[in-house]
Amino acid sequence: MHRIRLGAAGLALGCLLLSGCNTRTAAAADSAPAPEASATGAAAAGVVVPDVSGLDRQGAQLRLDGAHLTYVVRYAPEVLTGKGTVILTVPKAGATMAAGDVVIVVVAGAYDHKSTNPDPAVAALSELASAREDVFLGVVAPAHKGDPIVVALNPGVNPVDWSDRLDAAARGGAYTVRRCDHGIGELKSLATKLSPIPPDVLPDVANLTYSGEIDPASCSLRLTGNFSAADKQALLDHYGPAITVGQG
Repeated sequence: MHRIRLGAAGLALGCLLLSGCNTRTAAAADSAPAPEASATGAAAAGVVVPDVSGLDRQGAQLRLDGAHLTYVVRYAPEVLTGKGTVILTVPKAGATMAAGDVVIVVVAGAYDHKSTNPDPAVAALSELASAREDVFLGVVAPAHKGDPIVVALNPGVNPVDWSDRLDAAARGGAYTVRRCDHGIGELKSLATKLSPIPPDVLPDVANLTYSGEIDPASCSLRLTGNFSAADKQALLDHYGPAITVGQG
């Protein structure tokens, strides 16, 4: 069985000791303006961005999947008409891209799925991350009492631009910001490529059972399965720190 989860803004249950992090105790403050979204990946001949305006998130996903493009979602709570439908993409429909490149899908209205995590700070930070996949890779709940919440940012995002919003969402709780080297769009695209793992990377892939999910704790695509030591090394040699490989 090969199962790759592409929902990246969910919670990871463990918290790693992260290098290069800034831990702060949050205090409520005014929201900072959001930076402009930009799509990653150089344009190349081969794939035309389809028109997904007016579709809901799932419909847009299906159409972009059919065009072999990866997507990340940004909700626009200031747009009151057409709630839940796509109002634009970055780049726009008709643009030419390479297969696997990232399209930012902007959806009208606020993100309305509420986290079930009992910690109100984790829940609020998770909802913020889910609403702005162009900014956040995800949120990691503390593994132990006293550990900070970990907020993982996509490459190129300045934590200062988001400190007020994070402080307000954290509601006085301690959190740590991690700036990832691999963004959610890149990891979603990699997950698609590894479902299944190409046989030129692992010749015995047909005999493997594995699953994968985007892990904000490690800023990587975490693969878990019945991998041998040689399998693990081959995957790491081929894909580098964009993946983490575990037994399970």
